[in-house]
Amino acid sequence: MSAALDRSPTIDLEVFEGLRDEFGIEVLLGLAGTFCERAPLVNELVVASRGDDGRAVARLGHRLHDAASILAATRLAELCLELEASGEAGNMEEAAGVAERIATEYVRAVAVMSEHLRAPRGTRH
Repeated sequence: MSAALDRSPTIDLEVFEGLRDEFGIEVLLGLAGTFCERAPLVNELVVASRGDDGRAVARLGHRLHDAASILAATRLAELCLELEASGEAGNMEEAAGVAERIATEYVRAVAVMSEHLRAPRGTRH
């Protein structure tokens, strides 16, 4: 894992809170809800990464990347780019490892979003 990825926040809270300010809590809750519904996609991605279709893995990574980017899930988005590159290169061993890290990071991202959506604006750290 690159040093830049190590330093990336799970969620860029400045951007995340900016979404709340710009679009309102209801829109942000809807976006976060849609993101949470991506759990089957994460599972599909992990399973696909254990196969031999790198192009399919790259497509799945791209779909999750878009959702992660919208909600400022920075580390997850970067991992998805890594997965896309591994899939396109046909490096399935690397893709499987990245997919496992994506599954873990997805859970973290959902937890951070949930925590920040529950607390009233201005009371979060």
